[in-house]
Amino acid sequence: MNNTNPIKSNEEKNENFENNYKMLLYFQDEYKYRHKHFWDTLKMFFTLNITISLLPFISGFFNYEIDIAKFPIYIFPIIGICTAIVSSIFLKLEMEVFNSVARKKFRINELFPKEEYKYEKLKTKKISIKIILTNLIFQIFVAAGSLTACF
Repeated sequence: MNNTNPIKSNEEKNENFENNYKMLLYFQDEYKYRHKHFWDTLKMFFTLNITISLLPFISGFFNYEIDIAKFPIYIFPIIGICTAIVSSIFLKLEMEVFNSVARKKFRINELFPKEEYKYEKLKTKKISIKIILTNLIFQIFVAAGSLTACF
């Protein structure tokens, strides 16, 4: 027969609580990092794509004229559309990693009984695919608008 006591001792409960708390803090830091990384990456790609799409029109502000013989003016909006699609795929992968960390953090957070809270309950939000699609559609409209202005 098994002689183990089914009731956990206070030491085991405290050790389990401390381990869960350390994991929660780790995933909270990872969550914050992934959240910041996602939004920084989105801003970077957004700026890059809009700049590429509008480069023929804004190059005059920097006292630089694009040689149309070397680079047809319509190539920039096409490159802008291609980079918008590639960046959206990359952002979707980043979103999946972020949401995975958010789910793990939420599950660990739920391990703590309400009466034993020694910390503020951490909020967990997921990033929706709607953000990425809205960004993609806006960038494609800007690039398509600058493409039509080329002709």
